[in-house]
Amino acid sequence: MEKVSSDTALNFRYTSLMCLCMFHCAGVWDGLGGTLKEWLRKRIVSSLAWDPHSGDPNPISTTSGQVASSDDCFQMWRNFFEVGAKGEAWRQQQRSEKKPISAMHFHWVASADIYRPDKGAVEYDCVEGISSSYQYFMLRQGGVLIRNHSCWCRACFKVAMGGPGAGRATSGLDADYGVHECVHATEEFYEWSNKSCRCIRGGDAAGPDERARGRGEELASQGVIPGQWVLVESYADDDEEMWLGKTVACFGRNTECMEAITKRCHLDGTRYDAGNYRIGVQWYERVAGDSGSFLEYTRDDKETSFFCSTELRFVEASVRRLDGGAPSDAGRVTRAASSSYPNDEEDTEAGVVWRLSAADEAVGLSFCR
Repeated sequence: MEKVSSDTALNFRYTSLMCLCMFHCAGVWDGLGGTLKEWLRKRIVSSLAWDPHSGDPNPISTTSGQVASSDDCFQMWRNFFEVGAKGEAWRQQQRSEKKPISAMHFHWVASADIYRPDKGAVEYDCVEGISSSYQYFMLRQGGVLIRNHSCWCRACFKVAMGGPGAGRATSGLDADYGVHECVHATEEFYEWSNKSCRCIRGGDAAGPDERARGRGEELASQGVIPGQWVLVESYADDDEEMWLGKTVACFGRNTECMEAITKRCHLDGTRYDAGNYRIGVQWYERVAGDSGSFLEYTRDDKETSFFCSTELRFVEASVRRLDGGAPSDAGRVTRAASSSYPNDEEDTEAGVVWRLSAADEAVGLSFCR
């Protein structure tokens, strides 16, 4: 086998990269690397006592006669484990002893063949605490959960298998990113913390934002009617990723819940660009319900707020009433011209608890930044 250069085809059917963080990324690959380094160390020590007149083979089998570079290491490993009589003898021994690893192949890639992007051209948010963290879970592009110790109980395994954008309820994570069914749920040592690793300059810096804004504009262009449950990204909220709300008719003589923006403007501290929509909504507050899933919501005061369509993540979410009352239909909800509902309007939702669909929350979260 020759050294691999940039124009050499290896003809791999597929490749995969596994990152195990049991001991700061120590796992099978780290163990294999440690074994190979120890193998080299023993031969280097043996070479110090080797007598060239003894007739015994030189423990160092490199063209330079020493082990002083990565190329020398490559030659040592390949000459013993892969090629020639030594390589075949080692493979035969591994097979006869039924070892799980019975063959190894080494590929050389020179420094010039490794693409290293300009560090000054791309910049990412720094994830602090890597050296003291042992488990990572990708929430989405640019967002990762980390914790000080790993756990693979059933509940935590479900979180890992959920994958990015699976949603808190679907994966078993609560609103504070706790795994409420974890066997270590009460121990701070196993708490997840939310970190940003998004690209902030160069590269794909605009990717997550463009995708999120595109999602909102697409949903709005399809039409939003009064009385629909919507999920809206709460970009500036440190505690909630999305807010649940019900659209309110407050435009077009109280028959429409949104109006088109024709030029850039700032309304109530929110920026709108031409082509955006301003949408009226009644927000609902998340509560810790009996299910422990943090999917329950209730409404406080009757008050209409507004948001930009670029933050819209889900329309007509499935929401179920928990007190045995009538289910939530997409009926029209109207309001007066002021920012609050009329005081004499019958309030049929005071204290009512609603439960959001876990699947709909998962879809909405998958489009958040």
